[in-house]
Amino acid sequence: MYTISHEKFGAHTVINLASATEKFSFCLTGGTPLSYKIKKNGDVFFDIFDGFRTPEEFDSGNGSRNWIMTPFANRIAEDSYTFNGKNYKLHPIPPKTRVIHGFTAMEKFEIIDSLVSEAYAKVTLKNSSIRKEKFVGYPFDVDVFISFELSQNKLSIVVTGENLSDVPIPFWSGWHPYFKTDEEGIENLQLKLNATKIILMDESFIPLPDEQAYGEISNYPDFDLRGNPHIGESRVNGKIFDLCYADIVSDEDGFYSTKIIDETNNLQLRVYQNKGVTLLFSGDSLADRKRKSIAVEPMQCLTNSFNRKDFYDEITILPGKKSSFLFGVEVL
Repeated sequence: MYTISHEKFGAHTVINLASATEKFSFCLTGGTPLSYKIKKNGDVFFDIFDGFRTPEEFDSGNGSRNWIMTPFANRIAEDSYTFNGKNYKLHPIPPKTRVIHGFTAMEKFEIIDSLVSEAYAKVTLKNSSIRKEKFVGYPFDVDVFISFELSQNKLSIVVTGENLSDVPIPFWSGWHPYFKTDEEGIENLQLKLNATKIILMDESFIPLPDEQAYGEISNYPDFDLRGNPHIGESRVNGKIFDLCYADIVSDEDGFYSTKIIDETNNLQLRVYQNKGVTLLFSGDSLADRKRKSIAVEPMQCLTNSFNRKDFYDEITILPGKKSSFLFGVEVL
């Protein structure tokens, strides 16, 4: 039987979804996942997330560990965007000192629905803090919903934006999780990602304009993770990842996926998403725990999509309508 419980995490509230074999915990602040513990080697629980470990880490936001990001993720060129003929200038949102990863990571969510059974536990959250007068450069009203479902070594997450404005709005979401299979680091991990394109960026990590952004993965064999018969070496083994993969070939179930394979510990994770692009980050620039985990980041859209014509349809929500992005992780 699955259960739902809560506990304090400094000034924050944590919700736990659990069964006898797994336990997923998230914070109501930001809807941020903190840990996902599975049974490994018998009765020993192991956390496959490398999330915020203390309330102090959480409040610092360092590394944006496991953040769910709305109404955009990553960067926006020069902190400015043009949408439907109007120009907007964004301001940083604390604890960040630059415009990055949206608005809601430090906003409070409330539980609006929950359900438990023998097979799963599910919780749905809502946040109504994005209003036209609150965030400079984003004069729109949008409710954000996050649903978490835990079921038999699989965590599914759906992020939904609902446009409450009387005009179209730009909105998309992404997830910034860090994964580990032991406490020794990432060098022996194998990565499998069936993508045919890699995104080319400028020195500010902004994708190049239009089709210039899409490089053929075959031209970057060190980062070609398609596996045999392709020539890419899939083991991390000292490689520095801060890359975005696109034109991903879906699995048989219709989802895009990245597999994290640890042969030493006999553990395999599958990070999946129903659309979008995938970012990989090896954590070299982190203030703490460098290269101890790998970020595999499902993104609904490309960085700077508020300024990209090729993503206009995906980011636009019409008045009264909703847009959702589904992603998650499962233990294979």
